[in-house]
Amino acid sequence: MRICIDLRLPAWRRPTTTTSTSKEKHEIDCGLTCSCFVERFVEIVVVALVDVTMSYRGVLASSTLAVFLLVVVIVTSWQVANAFDKTRCERCKSLVKGFRKGEKDTARDNYGGGDVHWEEKNRSPYSKSETRLVEILEKSCETTDHGCNSMMEDAEDLIETWWFKKRDDFPDLEDWLCRVKIQACCKKNRVGKKCKPCPGGVDKPCSGAGACEGEGDREGKGGCHCKYGHTGDLCELCLPEFFFNDILKECLNCHRACALNCTGPYPEHCAECDPGWEKLKTGGCKDIDECKVGLKPDDDDEEEEGAQPACTPDQYCENMEGTFQCHLCHASCFGCSAAGEKACTSCSMGFRLNKSSALCEDVDECEIGVIVSKDTEDDDSSVGESQEGADGLQRRPACNDDVEKCENAIGTYTCLCKTGYSRQQGQCLPVPDKPDTEEGSSTAATGDITEGDRSDVPSTEVEDAGLPDADEHSADDHIPESSSEGEESLAGKDEL
Repeated sequence: MRICIDLRLPAWRRPTTTTSTSKEKHEIDCGLTCSCFVERFVEIVVVALVDVTMSYRGVLASSTLAVFLLVVVIVTSWQVANAFDKTRCERCKSLVKGFRKGEKDTARDNYGGGDVHWEEKNRSPYSKSETRLVEILEKSCETTDHGCNSMMEDAEDLIETWWFKKRDDFPDLEDWLCRVKIQACCKKNRVGKKCKPCPGGVDKPCSGAGACEGEGDREGKGGCHCKYGHTGDLCELCLPEFFFNDILKECLNCHRACALNCTGPYPEHCAECDPGWEKLKTGGCKDIDECKVGLKPDDDDEEEEGAQPACTPDQYCENMEGTFQCHLCHASCFGCSAAGEKACTSCSMGFRLNKSSALCEDVDECEIGVIVSKDTEDDDSSVGESQEGADGLQRRPACNDDVEKCENAIGTYTCLCKTGYSRQQGQCLPVPDKPDTEEGSSTAATGDITEGDRSDVPSTEVEDAGLPDADEHSADDHIPESSSEGEESLAGKDEL
């Protein structure tokens, strides 16, 4: 048979249904109680839902109320079902915990202090009275804790027996009620229906490196839940990349240099090494400085031979334990040894190295022109003839001074059409039948791309001297660092 609970009565006073053959109160099974309780609750709410809905004539009002009550049914049913997910031992312990709290809350009820001796004399009858017991039971379970309320129904007579007859002999209510009488719990470090010892024994279950699952519960599984780093049926082993510390008696992490196993916490204790570490002949691992030795090519890469630089030329390398990082150089540097403008080893296009200050300074192409090849036949003669500069290099004007105005910028320059001209097909041509505009107006005003913009200018190498050539409107290129102070760098890199 199934037993339903009368929801209208207080939890601890709910009647208990018994079969005709039962001599004592029927012990409620968790599954049946849960199912019946939810069924009864849903039945009551559904009846109320139908009654209220029928009393409303408005279709919208009826539908809205019906949906609301349906949500209440679903949510409450879910809460009720979850309440019975606890084992009988857990529900019994929850009841005892609430009972002990009720004892504490009622310890000085009806006494406001003052005459302590009088209180002690007159409190004695109340402290062991049925009145106080009723007050404690009413506070032992929350109204929403259906598992606790169900357990109280099972244990009400037993609690009364303990309260009036066994309290002095068995002060531990949890042990007397949950383990001895209801037999839902076991002693410490025992588990299962027969309360067998946990794996590893009651003195040191799970080798002291884990917890016995369901310990103290007759419904417990009894396996070992190992601590971090431990494994095995009794948690007696260490996981890979862990080692056993004899002092702490637990498994600890190997050093980050180690791959798989180790015998201690340091790199020299590694059996194998992770990438970024080198295995020593004497044993253990040592960090690889990729910034110095570079990167070894992959075994399956037949095209690459020898170690490759860890970073690109416009970056500097920072070695770290087991790895490295590449950082961009300063904008004026093409190569560098560290962060900042003072660490340049060569300069970007549009800059030249000042050896006295060790800084890459901007080149004013508008003033000194741009480098061209001595033997180039396709130089843009429209911007002017090339001639040898003070640095011994062939240079030509950056822009066509007749129709263009040169404007220098950090690391680059721009050619702007003069007043009365506009950029058409890469050239500044007269504007027909249009009023003159202010001299120096930028190409952006005409919607054309400025040909002098160095970002669009390719560079070619000089065959004889190994210097970059500049086609029309190109930026100043690099010159060797070995040249005299103030000479330009020749490092081949696009300007920033």
